[in-house]
Amino acid sequence: MIFKSKYQSALFIFVMAVSTMVGAACHVSAAVWLVVNVKDAATLEPLEFAAVTFRQPAVAGVSGGHTDAEGSITLTVQPGQAVIELNLVGYKAQRRNLSLKDRESLTLNFRLEPSTSLNEVVVTAREGYNATSASLIDTTAMRHLQPSSFTDLMSLLPGGVTKDPEMGSVNRIDLRSASGMTQNDDYATAALGTAFVVDGVRLNTDADMQITPDANRTSRISTGKGVDMRSLSTDDIESVEIVRGIPSVEYGELTSGLVSIKRKSGAGRLEARFKADTQSQLFYVGKGFDLSGDNTWIINAGVDYLDSKIDPRNNRENFKRVTGSLRSTKRWTGPVARIAWNSNFSYSGMFEKDDNDPDLAVNNTIDFYQNSKHTMRWDNTLRYVPSVASVLQELNLVSGLSYGHEQLEQQKHVASSRVMPMPVSLVEGDNYIGYLPMLYLADYRVDGRPFTASLKSSGRLRFGGSSLSSALKFGVEWNMSKNYGRGAVYDITRPLIAGNNTRPRAFRDVPAMHQLSAYLESETRFYAGKHTLSLTAGLRETQLLHLDSRYELSGKPYFDPRFNLVWSLPPAYVRNYPLGFELAAGAGWHTKMPVAAYLYPEKLYSDFEQLN
Repeated sequence: MIFKSKYQSALFIFVMAVSTMVGAACHVSAAVWLVVNVKDAATLEPLEFAAVTFRQPAVAGVSGGHTDAEGSITLTVQPGQAVIELNLVGYKAQRRNLSLKDRESLTLNFRLEPSTSLNEVVVTAREGYNATSASLIDTTAMRHLQPSSFTDLMSLLPGGVTKDPEMGSVNRIDLRSASGMTQNDDYATAALGTAFVVDGVRLNTDADMQITPDANRTSRISTGKGVDMRSLSTDDIESVEIVRGIPSVEYGELTSGLVSIKRKSGAGRLEARFKADTQSQLFYVGKGFDLSGDNTWIINAGVDYLDSKIDPRNNRENFKRVTGSLRSTKRWTGPVARIAWNSNFSYSGMFEKDDNDPDLAVNNTIDFYQNSKHTMRWDNTLRYVPSVASVLQELNLVSGLSYGHEQLEQQKHVASSRVMPMPVSLVEGDNYIGYLPMLYLADYRVDGRPFTASLKSSGRLRFGGSSLSSALKFGVEWNMSKNYGRGAVYDITRPLIAGNNTRPRAFRDVPAMHQLSAYLESETRFYAGKHTLSLTAGLRETQLLHLDSRYELSGKPYFDPRFNLVWSLPPAYVRNYPLGFELAAGAGWHTKMPVAAYLYPEKLYSDFEQLN
């Protein structure tokens, strides 16, 4: 009997163990896979760091977390009745009641609305909610302004002044520049130190080397002055962020600010705009096409044409611009990852022409100045985002290619009031030369062919829980720029300026510039009740490669530490209207490498007459 009872006890224990394991397996298999997507109700942009709280009456405790850069979070919960709440500073909270079934995969989409509403809306740039001071300009503000070029958008910034377009000279951006600086001031480098980024790719002007000795035309040359905003059309732009504070270390080659441009993406109806005023006529047409039918492959196309008179009373001065772009967005969604590939091809052409009045010239001659610039760009962005919740948030690979053909032509009748020596000497010392004619025709041409290439690899990691979250960004970037043009081509015995102190030089003889950068940045948020503390700290390293050892910059790394701190206080309510308060501070170091025209300047020749 004892022997039999032992076997019965063992059998009973085995049956109970198997039942427990089967019950546990059934319990696990009954879990619900819940995906929550959060976006801004107005702009439909993903909202990061939105607090998601999940409660179930039948389950003790509270689960949840914060959304990632895609505005998404994945939760594994139990079936039954539940309540989910969403909270984000600056937005109205939302709450939903759920009834979850066994082994269900559910996706919830939330659209959060701003917590404040105004009875009267003034269309202008609005301040961003980031740690750094920045202004955001959307399509509503641009449509209200009816701009002709990117220059007009500057009037929307705080303190901006509306003024008539000036198409007869380079339009440079003016952020954080010293007062009193003029267009031709050697220390007016604020525009050169402002980085323009279009869809994640920086506009590189380091290889621009166009020159002219004619002082009356230097204001039309953009070499060493940064991006000429006349070349940027606004009709294909969806939003613009202008950062005047301390930007992320992800962006380098800047000292004065950052302009981040996001172009339109998505299927839509045909858009056309025609504008005419006393100075210019503009025409634009564009459309987005959904080739797949499910928004997985979208093509956007747009063409813009501008014809502007420098002075409405003078039809001899003219500026024209032609821009076009073809942008493709292809998405793949799988059980492991979501992949997006953006490929953009764009063209920009600027044409300037200026003919003098023969009635006001010497011997009724017709002199002219014309400058054409064709630029083609091909940018690609490959993005990898895991489909399941993990520490890795995204991986990006961004490449950019740009090629331009610049042709400056100027014909001028030069009349001298005294005998001038020919500026033909190429070596130091005594040289026997002749005289310039008292009146001659100068034919001056400059051929520039700037080429730039860039490659950037970056990623993002995310850690933390309900009270503390941290994101880590890292990346490596390489940039190359070189001008393959012939440079100034003219007869040195017939210079454009009688007292010319330069000589022809081929731009292609100037070495290529190679730049290598790396960055690492951490963004940490701490939640304590209704208080939020955000700290963004990063470091960027930049250096020039293959530079002659005689340069001070050769082999020398430059480090840019930057940080921003924001303390968000609980809102104070005045007649049921919440008033938000933030305390912010930031500091950073910015480095801008010299452009090719500064790093490899032309030689200056001084001709002294010893015997005449």
